[in-house]
Amino acid sequence: MKYQLMIKKNFNLATFFFHYLKRSLKLPYPPFFFWIEPTNACNLKCISCPHSLTEKMPTKKGFMSMELCRKLIDEIRSFKPRGITFHLGGESMLHPNLFNMIQLAKNSNITTMMSTNATLLTEAKAEALIDSGLDALRIDFCHDKNYFENFRKGADWNLVLENIRRLLKFKKKKDSRSPTVHIVNIMMDNSVSFSKLKDLFQDLDVIGITAFKTHTWAGEFADIMVDNSLLRVSKKSYFPCSHLWSSLAIKWDGKVVPCCRDLKGDYIVGDAVRSSLLEIWNGDRLMNLRYRLKTKDLARTPLCRNCSKIWEGKPYHLILKHISTSWKLR
Repeated sequence: MKYQLMIKKNFNLATFFFHYLKRSLKLPYPPFFFWIEPTNACNLKCISCPHSLTEKMPTKKGFMSMELCRKLIDEIRSFKPRGITFHLGGESMLHPNLFNMIQLAKNSNITTMMSTNATLLTEAKAEALIDSGLDALRIDFCHDKNYFENFRKGADWNLVLENIRRLLKFKKKKDSRSPTVHIVNIMMDNSVSFSKLKDLFQDLDVIGITAFKTHTWAGEFADIMVDNSLLRVSKKSYFPCSHLWSSLAIKWDGKVVPCCRDLKGDYIVGDAVRSSLLEIWNGDRLMNLRYRLKTKDLARTPLCRNCSKIWEGKPYHLILKHISTSWKLR
């Protein structure tokens, strides 16, 4: 069963590459990766996130119902997806039924991932997270208290460190392989900071520490420079955004957006409460957006016009990334 599922996932990946390179508008395969947003509320205002631009974020905050989550999981499991990330525009730990959502997906043999700022990762939530079966967890952090608290406005460095270490200790105590914990160094390519960050967790099971990769959040930060380097965009060569050929992002109220960077819901492509995900996947709005990116019609595409994603380079980088991820999620 496990190998049949892996073959199916890799076949879907190969089909995606073919139609992405061909620039097909109507796709004969379902999306194979999903973002599900438990909530768009957040307890922080990080300088690299649109939540720090209060006037630009939606004022209406909400929490996804379990009824809607069940509907989504029932549809998604038939697609044999590569995974679901239970995170989009908010801090998922704020949702009271987060762990039940994760368990729903795990019961359907779906790989699950999540990002958290770890400020709310209490002892009870750490144990519940492990017991939920979550496969992978991303946490942005660094060794420097002042840098971290300036970056993560509203967070306490000491508390976050304690929360991460406690989660890793619980994993060790429970002899659990999941979730794998990936720590992202927000100080990016500073070699000294990498060494000092590793020292904080050298006695515990951290899968990897990688560099923080910046982007412009669908253009929201296109003209903003933080520390003269944080949001610098290097325009290599234009290539249509792969999200439109691979994934869907579903907001807490069921509104579907084309990618994980449209946190405000500027370009709604459908409503998962009223329509099936497959109807939305090959609906007019999403196919029209694929056409605009195919023809580089950025003048009429404000969502993508100033997004750094379309300038990330040749598609072989994307192929290598997906293959690498495939091995990690086996």
